Amino acid sequence: MWTMRLDKLLLFAVIIIFLSKQLNAQAVYTEAPFMPLSAEVLAQGGAFIARAQGFQALFYNPAAFATEEETYTTPFISGWCYSNPDVLAQVLGQTLSQGGGIPGMGDRFAGHLTDSGLGVGTALGLGYVGKQIGLGGLFVLDSYLYGQNETELQGHLTASLGLVGGYAYPIDIGKARLTLGGALKILLRVNSLIDPALSPDVCRGLFWSEDIFSVLNQNPAVYGFGIGGDIGFLLEIGSFNCALVIRDVLATRFFYREDTIGDIQGSIASGFGLPEGSLVEDTYQIPMQVAIGVAFHPDLGELSEVFDPVIQLECSDIISIIEDQKSFLTMLHLGVEVVIYNTIALRCGINQGHISYGVGLRAFFFELNLALFAFELGQDVGEEPMAGLAFDILLNF
Repeated sequence: MWTMRLDKLLLFAVIIIFLSKQLNAQAVYTEAPFMPLSAEVLAQGGAFIARAQGFQALFYNPAAFATEEETYTTPFISGWCYSNPDVLAQVLGQTLSQGGGIPGMGDRFAGHLTDSGLGVGTALGLGYVGKQIGLGGLFVLDSYLYGQNETELQGHLTASLGLVGGYAYPIDIGKARLTLGGALKILLRVNSLIDPALSPDVCRGLFWSEDIFSVLNQNPAVYGFGIGGDIGFLLEIGSFNCALVIRDVLATRFFYREDTIGDIQGSIASGFGLPEGSLVEDTYQIPMQVAIGVAFHPDLGELSEVFDPVIQLECSDIISIIEDQKSFLTMLHLGVEVVIYNTIALRCGINQGHISYGVGLRAFFFELNLALFAFELGQDVGEEPMAGLAFDILLNF
């Protein structure tokens, strides 16, 4: 019976993929998904959809809204930085031994942009999840700078503001529960390709040693709105969870206009509006992803108050394996979390063939998560590895 139900879910996913390809047969520009780089998720190797919970469920699996436990999160604060593993270790070592703090890191990373990429980002959000409902808002500022030499330096700076709302409907079938969830996303995004000559100053600005808006004042950017949706399925059978998530169903398309960052910033500051700009005819969209995952959460009875483990395994995007011929290992995520005395969470995982690990602290309504993570930008494991640091701070009520 369960095999038949899973077959129907997979058939539904295949139909959605086919429709997406028919509607997007022309060349398009790929946009990044709308979500924070969460330390809680990264420390578990990026595996999360089968055990998504709390604020993170808004971005990973809307079926997880169907929980009796209500979580009010205000605020959610996250930050991350990643680069070539050797460069990251060198910069951190120099900063610890020579000082200079966060601004000093910007100067040191600026000297390595030609031999490694650099990503820096932050997120701020709030939300509610529980009683079959998920509602939230999130602001994400993300950047990535890279290049082979001084004349080829390039990168992007992306600011996204989004509202997410969804509903989950559980169906009890014997001792199992099947939940279908859906979420709607309304997004505003500003995306700027960075002039090569400005890359070193932008790098310093990301670490607060330069005024980044002054540096990019005349840099062109595209901006506009997009509406997208996610669909999630969650099957709970005893200690096992199985999940299927279709993220950005049929792709989330942005309707962009173009102007300078200075004009966009001035227009928003003066009246929370956007400048007229010029219409962008090219297509920009967040591609659809289809993820599947399983989780094992053993019931240890009273012992779980002291020692509570969870193991998760996930394939983050079936489409990339089929259409883009990416290595299966670059889509594979394995994570383990052990919560001790409902307070300390120890986490580790394998993210796209690279090891990640971290720790979490939960005390009353306060939560802090830290992660040392690695991931893969290349087609195959080891082709273009990146390593980074991330943190989350949440107040949950």
